[in-house]
Amino acid sequence: MKKGFGVFLAVVCASFLLNAWFGDCATAKVIEMKLASPFTNGPTNGYTPEWIGNEMRRRGLAGGKLDVKIYSNAQLGGEMELINKMKAGAVHLTINSFQVMSGFDDKAVLGALPFLIDTDEKAEKFLTSKEVDEVSKSLESQGLKNLGYLRFGRFTIAGRKPVRTPDDLKGMKVRIAESPIQLAIFKALGIEAAPMPWVEVYEALKRGVVDGLDMGIEPIWVTKMGEVVKYLSQTSHVYGMNFIFTNKKWFEGLPADVQEFITDTVQDIAVLERQLVVRREAQGAREFKRMGIEIIPMTAEQKLPFIKLALPVHKHYLDKIGKDLVERTYKLLDFPFAKEVLGN
Repeated sequence: MKKGFGVFLAVVCASFLLNAWFGDCATAKVIEMKLASPFTNGPTNGYTPEWIGNEMRRRGLAGGKLDVKIYSNAQLGGEMELINKMKAGAVHLTINSFQVMSGFDDKAVLGALPFLIDTDEKAEKFLTSKEVDEVSKSLESQGLKNLGYLRFGRFTIAGRKPVRTPDDLKGMKVRIAESPIQLAIFKALGIEAAPMPWVEVYEALKRGVVDGLDMGIEPIWVTKMGEVVKYLSQTSHVYGMNFIFTNKKWFEGLPADVQEFITDTVQDIAVLERQLVVRREAQGAREFKRMGIEIIPMTAEQKLPFIKLALPVHKHYLDKIGKDLVERTYKLLDFPFAKEVLGN
């Protein structure tokens, strides 16, 4: 009798333990992570969230703890809409430019000041500096945590007419990002600016709603904007760079190993993306020449009149960004017009 009861008790205990184990496994919550792009698909910018998501899948989704959902081609909205959704916690990873983020925090203007960054080397130097990390830290007050940086090259003025001097811009209506700093730059240059989300630009150019756009060669190429422009004038008035954002509260509520998994994956992709952008820019330039699009290079002397017109924008934002931060960045990047702005 005792032996029979002992067997029964052992079976009950084993059943309880197995049920507890498998019950916990069955009810373990998989963390949903929504990755969304505000841009048109292509092997840059809009593709980056998809690239990150697929790499997370390849790496095993943090041991199966994540469920990644990818929304490409502005499915969940454009630049401003996605940032607002990110702040509300409805999206968990997106990318956005310094230009657009200037509408949320004045410190973000630092990476979008006209003619401050005019080479890939300076861009990389800035994106690996403590100065840019101060910008990211400031944006945390908006509920945004930056996980890495991307770059998409020196901006051109692309459109139906060539631009070689500021006078050539007169009468042009040019699409820009929905950005206070971009509006300030174009006002200083005497251009009629038309802020609009990136996904609307192709049709706007095709229908003649705008005469041109300002953007780097690489994104113009991969998003097929070259089909609706005839000239690319290499003004280099801005250098395109993106943040890779997550929702700060959501991210900090994740287990430490999941945080580490997300951060490592994002930063690995960011480094690779920044290495590839130069190659793709050269590839895009070759393709534009094949299509008959004229690329107009500009010497330092030719850029000088544009720079002189844009320097008041630096002065306007000096105190808004923080004079000390601006001064340190000028020194870091060896900005040749620093004295003219700072007055010392």
